[in-house]
Formats: sequence, structure tokens, C-alpha cells
Amino acid sequence: MDSQILTPILTGSFTLVAGVLGAVLAGIFARRGERSRHQAEVDRQWVTDRRAVYARYLALAEVMHREVDAIAVFLSYDGKKEVKQEDDDVISEGLTDYFITWDDELSMANSLCPWAASKSARWWT
Repeated sequence: MDSQILTPILTGSFTLVAGVLGAVLAGIFARRGERSRHQAEVDRQWVTDRRAVYARYLALAEVMHREVDAIAVFLSYDGKKEVKQEDDDVISEGLTDYFITWDDELSMANSLCPWAASKSARWWT
């Protein structure tokens, strides 16, 4: 081959290979950047979901605490006085509501707290 033709062919080949290699590297870096952005969004959403679970649990715990206080006002301070019959009915009804709320809402929210704290709960990542 003539040296006058060989130089442009080699230069063109190197240029073509460099262009393809540049395009491949740009695609790899773009994909890596998109993955990191996606992971940051997943982590942000995970923190938001965890906060919602904890907020729900704490709100229910506060409600339960208020229900205990509402029942406790009918009891004597030292436990020596007998409870009146009308107070006993109110206490019984309040305890029934308390246990229903405990079984239906708070125990479920309580079971979600360890789940929300674990990294294995992030099934969508």
C-alpha cells in the first residue's frame, strides 16, 4: 500500500475507534449517573415511608395513652376506695374500646416499626 493512502486510512480508523469508544463511555457514565439518581430517590422515598410509619405509631400511642388517662380518673389514687357501679360501667366500656384499638390498630402499627427499620423491607430497590 502506498504511504500516502495508509496515513489517512490509519487516521480515519483511529478517529472512528475513538468516536465509538467515546460514545460507549458516555453511555456507561450516563447509566451510572441515572442509577445513582434513582437510588437517591429511592432512599428519599424510603425515609419518607419510614417517617409515616413511625408517625402513625406515635399518634396511635398518644391516643392510647389518653384513653388510659380517661379511664384512670375513675380509680382511686391509693387503690383503697371501691369503684362505684356507674364508674365501673364507664371503665368497662373504656377498657373494651382500649383493647379493640390495641388489637386492631396499635399492634399492627407496632409490628410495622421493626419492618420499617430494616433494610430488607426495601423490596423495590
